Amino acid sequence: MEEKSSGLIHSRIIKILTPYISVYPSCKLKSSGLMLYARALQDVPLDELDAAMVRLMRTSKFFPTVAEILESVKTTREVISGKDTSGAGAAWHEAMELVRHVGPYRPWTYSSPAVERAVKQFGKIELCELETDDVHTARAQFMRIYNAEADRERGREEVRATLKALGGNRAMELVKRLAASKAMEPKQLRGG
Repeated sequence: MEEKSSGLIHSRIIKILTPYISVYPSCKLKSSGLMLYARALQDVPLDELDAAMVRLMRTSKFFPTVAEILESVKTTREVISGKDTSGAGAAWHEAMELVRHVGPYRPWTYSSPAVERAVKQFGKIELCELETDDVHTARAQFMRIYNAEADRERGREEVRATLKALGGNRAMELVKRLAASKAMEPKQLRGG
């Protein structure tokens, strides 16, 4: 039953993507390529996929990759929902607002795990005790930390989406196999 519904979703995605190929004369994407696109994009609502393609058609000279389509979907969602707070500058601003309004001793609530990890790595107390002369250097350091954390978070999101696209059994088999090999590593390091 699951295969039938995913097949129907895949055919709808292919139906949405096919007309866009004509906009890109140099595109050599074949039906097998479209099937792979459909598999990778199966979790994207069709209206969001179409909106992403319209946006990309206006900005991209070449038929977009799956990654570009997913990034466009994500950006569209963030802008429409008012959650377009991405970026190191926004993270720094959030941290400074928490310093001003919450202070070092009450708990802080963060907009994302990446901001929370950046604050923890930089140091909450250190942020609160910044001297005026040190703000520019601290801002640059914090933004570097945040960018690294945001990259890690994007990587985690991509892995979760990939596992979801693989389907239940295949994803579970992969997770079990990797978990088993990870559990074996300490034994190998200890020599047995």
